Amino acid sequence: MNSVMGHSMGGGAAFLATQLNANIKAIVTLSAAETSPSAIAASSSIVIPSLVFAGSNDCVTPPISNQLSMYNAISSPCKTYISISGGSHCQMANSNLYCTFGESSCTPIPTISRDFQHLVLNDYIVKWSEYQLKNDCVLGSQFDTLIISDSRITFQKNCSQCDTMSN
Repeated sequence: MNSVMGHSMGGGAAFLATQLNANIKAIVTLSAAETSPSAIAASSSIVIPSLVFAGSNDCVTPPISNQLSMYNAISSPCKTYISISGGSHCQMANSNLYCTFGESSCTPIPTISRDFQHLVLNDYIVKWSEYQLKNDCVLGSQFDTLIISDSRITFQKNCSQCDTMSN
C-alpha cells in the first residue's frame, strides 16, 4: 500500500500529491506549510486516513493558520491531529542550520528537545502506519490507547484505528 509523508513545504506538497494520486492510501504530515497551489484547498479533497502533526510552539508555520486549517479541511472519515506540547517546526526533522537559524528569531521557542520530540513522533507514526498500511490491529489499538492518556500531546480525531470488537 502506498503512503506519503512530508515536513514543512514537503507536508504541504504531500497534500497536493495525495490530491492528484489515487494510489496513495494514507498521509502523514509534520508541521505542514501552506503552499502555492494551496495545500489547504487540496486538503478538502483528501478522503484517505490522515495523520497531521503540529508543534505547539511552531512559529515558522503556526498551527492555527497551517496544520489546523489543513486538518479541518480534510474530508476523510478517519483523520487525526496531534499537537506536540512544546514542540517546534524545525525539531520535526533532522537538524538543519537554516531552519534552526530562522526559528531562533521567533517566539515561542521550543520547550522540549529534538530527541524528545522525535520520541513522540515515533510513538505515533509507527503504530498508526502499521495499522493503516499493514492492518496491524494490535498497534492500531495501542495508538488509540496512547493518544487518550499521553500528557505530551493534545489531539483531535474522528475515528478509532481498530475496532477490537469486530476482530
